[in-house]
Amino acid sequence: MRNLMKKISTTLLLAVCELALGILLLVSPEGFTMAVIVAVGILFVISGLLNMISYIRLPKEEAMMTWKFSAGAAGITLGVLAILHRDYLLQEIAKLTLIYGLILMLLAFLKLQITVDAIRARQRYWYLMAISFLMTTLFCLLLVMNTYSKEKTAWIVTGIILIVIAIFDSVYFIASHKKRPEQGPQVPAVAQPKG
Repeated sequence: MRNLMKKISTTLLLAVCELALGILLLVSPEGFTMAVIVAVGILFVISGLLNMISYIRLPKEEAMMTWKFSAGAAGITLGVLAILHRDYLLQEIAKLTLIYGLILMLLAFLKLQITVDAIRARQRYWYLMAISFLMTTLFCLLLVMNTYSKEKTAWIVTGIILIVIAIFDSVYFIASHKKRPEQGPQVPAVAQPKG
């Protein structure tokens, strides 16, 4: 039961992330995507540096059995390229709708697990997560198949999709945490004396 409650709480985290991502895509798709590209570049650089430091700290024999130095150099290079050429990457953004579609696909698999667990636990509101799963899957397929030809349209639709799915996930979270009304103790009927 504790694992199920963790999964239900995960839906709230998913809902918050979906809502934030959806709003950011609606408000400033170019700015948000540029920030994502820079953030990914910074993560690559940090990861590369950590790999290289880890390689240097390892004993010589152990270090020679790893690829940490070259992996670190590759990470730093990719990160710097992403940061320096973010404008070029932004121009190729139409392909990023595929990435948003793949992110939705991962969310769909998470929601499938939560739905199945809710059904097995005989939760009353399992169908809300099932609807969220179906919507996520449908929108994921639309984005992966590149249904939208214009970048701006794809961003707007993706933002709206994420907000709608976040609303369903929030409703499921709230409904799952509702306590059923508890019945008071049963008071036995007092027998009336025959008179």
